[in-house]
Amino acid sequence: MFVVGDRAELGAWDPARAVALSSATYPVWRSTVALPAGVSVAYKYVRKDASGTVTWESGTNRTATVPASGVLTLTDTWRG
Repeated sequence: MFVVGDRAELGAWDPARAVALSSATYPVWRSTVALPAGVSVAYKYVRKDASGTVTWESGTNRTATVPASGVLTLTDTWRG
């Protein structure tokens, strides 16, 4: 599972540069990405299989704004 979005830190919509999410605490997937406080981002989740095939989640792009604290925690569910 990966997250990709409209900022360079999120791969600039390029699934090959998407941020990998760790399944160490499955069913919760986690990652840490450094983004500036106050910045708004658009993002989506993607799955990649062993052959490299990318599956984008359905629906519109998700959006979030990093709060002044600089720490943003997202709780999302895959949209198949």
